[in-house]
Amino acid sequence: MAIKIEGLLGLLLPGKIEFKIADILMEYSVLREKLNTADRQSRYFRKAIESKKTRLLELQKEFEEIRILFNESSVDFLIEQLKKTSEKTSYRKKPRSLIYHITWCSLSEKVKFFYELLHYKDKIKQLMPIDHYEENPEEFLKMLG
Repeated sequence: MAIKIEGLLGLLLPGKIEFKIADILMEYSVLREKLNTADRQSRYFRKAIESKKTRLLELQKEFEEIRILFNESSVDFLIEQLKKTSEKTSYRKKPRSLIYHITWCSLSEKVKFFYELLHYKDKIKQLMPIDHYEENPEEFLKMLG
């Protein structure tokens, strides 16, 4: 039985990263709330508190990197990056190898990410620190708007 590359990549690279910033903010808020109420969480959650704290720090770091990119980039720069990355993905031929297909999928995710940044640039001028959106959920909704 032959294994299709498309099916294998579905397992390796899930294609559901539409709004990465919103996903990070929501996961961060939920995880922080669970950590604040750890005594009311399941026994399994309490056993994994250290890994949950590590995940919280990872989310903060990832959001901060995106925030710096967002705040320091102009719309023109983002459009140029989107254009460059889109050009690389437009030459897609039938994949000859798994590595080629993984590279193409990665570039496609970058295209989606630049679209997302441009979407948010249209809504807000500055991306605030992650805790700001947790404390001011109306700012988060305005950003999604």
